[in-house]
Amino acid sequence: MASNCKQLFFLAVLAVGISAAVCDMGSEDGVMAMPFSTVATVRNQLLNYVNARQISAPANVFCSNCLIRAWSRRNKSNRMISFHINNLNSAIQPYPKVVQDKLRALAFAATTSFENFNVEIQNSYAVKTAYIGAARKVNNIVDVAILDVDIAASLVQKYITLSRRECKKTLFWKKCKTVYWNEPRGYYANEINGMVTMLQHEAFKMFKEIVMSMSG
Repeated sequence: MASNCKQLFFLAVLAVGISAAVCDMGSEDGVMAMPFSTVATVRNQLLNYVNARQISAPANVFCSNCLIRAWSRRNKSNRMISFHINNLNSAIQPYPKVVQDKLRALAFAATTSFENFNVEIQNSYAVKTAYIGAARKVNNIVDVAILDVDIAASLVQKYITLSRRECKKTLFWKKCKTVYWNEPRGYYANEINGMVTMLQHEAFKMFKEIVMSMSG
């Protein structure tokens, strides 16, 4: 193997590691390109990991009048970055704190792996961001491999029907009627659980799409 290649260790989170070679292509920004012969190995290992974690979509959650109406954002990417250990703090700034903490361990350790899932549910939308990845330090060079997704869902507003009696007096007569109206009620615990499960299903569906799009 050429001297300008170094070992990059991929460890699917809580799964079997993948060894691959990354060669310095000599670009000005120091970006490393993975050899074509390695992509197939990485792809197969990640595919096994994602398949093992994929969950079924829950019933009665995704439809026009269920809980999630549509996906308003569905972004995905895979990134492989390399940097010198001295640049660790600046290089990890774009990542969530849980990932930053894992990568900071490379100041003392040779390898680390991580995953991060965040969900936010509001009255009209839900957002899920997710990362899975791993890193290794070799000769003070840190290599990081990450799959990440960013999903936004448009939600179906749920209402509760309220009522009250309204009366109007005219001369000696009083006429009353019941008035009904709808108020937003938010979401019940089981509905929130269903949306969280659906978002997790979609996240791993997208992870699989990323892996299947890899050449090799």
